[in-house]
Amino acid sequence: MKVLIALTILILSSGISLSQVDTLRLKNAVDGLKDKNSIQHYLDAIFKEDKYYRGDLTNITKDIEHLISLSYFINKFDYPLEEEYGQSTIALRFIWIHVPFLAMRRISFPLIHKAYIAGVISENDLRTYYMQRLYEDEFDDDNNLSLPIDSLFILLGLNTTSHIPIRDLFEETEKIKALRSLPKKEVLKWRGAVKSKIVTANGERVMMTSSDSPVEIFTLENCNIYFRKIHSDNSYEPKELVKIGEGKYKFKNMLTNKYFEIDREGNLLYTDGAEVIYEYRKLK
Repeated sequence: MKVLIALTILILSSGISLSQVDTLRLKNAVDGLKDKNSIQHYLDAIFKEDKYYRGDLTNITKDIEHLISLSYFINKFDYPLEEEYGQSTIALRFIWIHVPFLAMRRISFPLIHKAYIAGVISENDLRTYYMQRLYEDEFDDDNNLSLPIDSLFILLGLNTTSHIPIRDLFEETEKIKALRSLPKKEVLKWRGAVKSKIVTANGERVMMTSSDSPVEIFTLENCNIYFRKIHSDNSYEPKELVKIGEGKYKFKNMLTNKYFEIDREGNLLYTDGAEVIYEYRKLK
């Protein structure tokens, strides 16, 4: 009972900064799981809280706490199957997706890889849902759909061992915090791009439009340049750019012919040189 009370306090706490993630406390809570009942309560509590902190209530620090806690869990226990623990087992996959920082996803990939090995995730879902964002971060093609799966793991630098190095996860939180605290010498901001797509509504095909999040390009005092979508929960991971010309920027370490360009009106274009893919209007 003491274990469950301590676990409940841990799971329901909130509002801490990235630097305050208490890994020892998370580890002790997992070490206190001794039987199926305590494991069930643990999974249920994380699943319930993960559902609560979504939308406008999204809490990235809480997502990182959950990821580290579940990493301790998967290092100690077999992958929990729905047949034994019910719907709450999907928390392991959901929380991995909810943490937006790709380096942390690579390190904690055993949460997904073990589900794949256990037959919980199909190979198609692994390629098109769980690894799609990781692939798009480095490549501008769809070879992730056809490469041998083991080759894809290696290409993306994914941890496919049975162990998640917790210290590496914690160090990534410190890197994220350090980047966000660095002084900026220039910040340029634009409205979100307007996106259009054709959907079927009431049996008819109609054009639907929506606006993406606002974006910014900021330059640090050390002259490193980053692109970031401005989400209300501050969840978007800044991506480093390289300057390739006056007012032109390309994602660093990404194989693509696409780039950003600031036009004469001050709007930000994402283009391949022949066609504008996204246009971000300058903020007045």
